[in-house]
Formats: sequence, structure tokens, C-alpha cells
Amino acid sequence: MKYLNACLLMFLLFVFSCVSPEKALMDGSYPTAFRSSVRQIKHGKNMEKNLRVLNISAHQLVEQSIADNTLLLQSNNLQDWIKAEKSTCKLRNKLQKANRLTSGAVQDQFIRLDSFYIGVKRKIVQFYFQTGTKKMALYEKTRIKTYAREAYPYFDRALKQGGTYFYPDLRTHLQEALAKGIIYYTGEEHTVGESRFLKPLPKGANFELDCHINIMSENVNYDYTEYEKTQEFTKKILVNTIVTRDTAAKEINTKCEYETLSATVTTKEITIVASVFTTVQIDNISGQCPLNSVSFYVNDVDVTEEIEIDGDEEAVPDCIKEKDANVFCIEMDLRSAVNSEIDDRLNDIFHIE
Repeated sequence: MKYLNACLLMFLLFVFSCVSPEKALMDGSYPTAFRSSVRQIKHGKNMEKNLRVLNISAHQLVEQSIADNTLLLQSNNLQDWIKAEKSTCKLRNKLQKANRLTSGAVQDQFIRLDSFYIGVKRKIVQFYFQTGTKKMALYEKTRIKTYAREAYPYFDRALKQGGTYFYPDLRTHLQEALAKGIIYYTGEEHTVGESRFLKPLPKGANFELDCHINIMSENVNYDYTEYEKTQEFTKKILVNTIVTRDTAAKEINTKCEYETLSATVTTKEITIVASVFTTVQIDNISGQCPLNSVSFYVNDVDVTEEIEIDGDEEAVPDCIKEKDANVFCIEMDLRSAVNSEIDDRLNDIFHIE
């Protein structure tokens, strides 16, 4: 059934790709007419006729796009505006490529859609900018840094939407929101580090400290669980060959002598659990620090084997002997793993948006 559906889909694609631009235009299938005429023009076929189809279909697509997206812009939902922006941008890019291909044959349609597109952008950017500005006004009124941090992503989104086209000083607003939203701390800088809104208090700073951070981690604790099992191994090895010959030195009999080697292998399976308990103590000095004191426990586990051979080692298969591991190295790997997890947890704790 899947094979038949795939074949049907390929057939339909083939049929539609074969529809002439003029036929698609007459049927009111403007996207197909547009695509087909562009394809024909690329191959230099029926240029006059295909340019006419391209021009008409482009006009119809632009008008339909503007009508549909104008309805979306009448919504109070930002996501509808973003949907309109993406839809308009997609058609705008197609028109731009077709315009370059034809040396400006659809320039009028492109200019009309581009003007509408700029209007959509303006509406979205204006929303972001005005929301950010309102947040900063609250900061100026209250001096609460949270408002500056809330303003930052709105200015940032406006910037990513090309907002400097409408607000040339947008970057200044972004940097101001960043500077006024920073939480300054004292503590273990090498452990806490810094992020966008969390930075160590500069030496000689003449502004207020927000918080002091103290991180306390216990030494890594190792717990061991052991399980033993024994296995018996034997192996016959050739130790001598006796050849009997007749008076003419011709070999008449060969006798092989074997020795059986044996060994007992005791395998000790060791489960090692490495754990660390960490406490982060936050002293909120300015009342502006959003961080909270917290304690957490991290652990990691590994399983290894130690073997002890009693008897002839040659009787033991290599795959068994290779299992013998270095417990000290495993402990070091576990220590590294739990310390890495602690760092990840601390990064999450000290991430301020």
C-alpha cells in the first residue's frame, strides 16, 4: 500500500509539473502558474508568453497574500502577527528571485509586497519596543532590577526583527536594560563565574552589592558493594611428542603427551557509588537578588571487576584476564563526573534571566 501511495504521489507531481503556465493561470492556480512560468523562463522557453503569466500570477499572489495577512494583523495575538510576517517573507523571497531572474519583470509587485512587509515588521517591532520601554519606565520609577531584566528580551527580539530600521537607538535601550538589570555578588568567582545578569562586584565599585554567595561541597564519598563468584578453568597443553621409527628410520608411530593445566578464578564485581553533598548559601544584601539558598546531592555509579587467579594462569582465557580493572582510575573518573554534574547544577542555579 505504501508503495502504491508513493507511486501515486510521484505521478501527481509529474502531472502538475507538466501543466502549462497558461493553463494554470486560466484555472486560477496562481502558485502553479508562478512556479511553472519561472521554470520555463529559466530554460528560455516562450519568453513573452511566460513573462505575461509571471506578471499576472505574481500580482494575484501579492493581492491574496496582503488580504490574508491583513486579517491576521487585525488580531490581538502576537503569534498571528509573526505568522503573517513569515508568510509575507516567504512570498517576498520568491518574488525577489523571480525579479532578479527576469531583470525586474515583477518589480511593481515586489515593491507593493515589500511595503506591506515593512508594515508587518513595524507592527511587531513596535510591540516589542513599547513593551520593553514600559518595563524600563517601571524600573526608573521603582529601581527594581527585575523590570530591567524583563525589558531586555523585548529589546533583543526587536533587534532581531531588524528593529534599528524603525528605532535607530534600539541598541542603546538594549544595553541600558542589560546594565541596569545586573546582579552583583561577592564570593567564589572561579566557581560562580558570570552570566548576562550575574557578575562579580568590581574592585572599588561605588554601587551597592546585591548578594554574597557561599558554596560548600563535601569531599567525594565512595561506597562500595562487592559480589564474588568463582570459576574453574582447565587447559590441555602438548608437552612432548614421542616418535617410533623402524630400522630404516621410517616413522611408524607417533605418541603425544599432554599435561592438563588448571586454575581457579575468583571474580570480584565491585559497584562504586561516588556522591557529593553541596550547599549554596545566598545572603540577599540589597533585597534585589533573585537567587535562593539551596542544597543538592549528586552521585554517579560505575561497576568494575577485579580477578584473582589461583593456579596456572595459562589455563585462564584471555577474555577473563582482560577484565581486571584499576579501581583507583575508576574512582578518579567518578570524581570527575560528579564534579562536572555539580558545575552543571551550579550553572542552572546561577542562571538569571
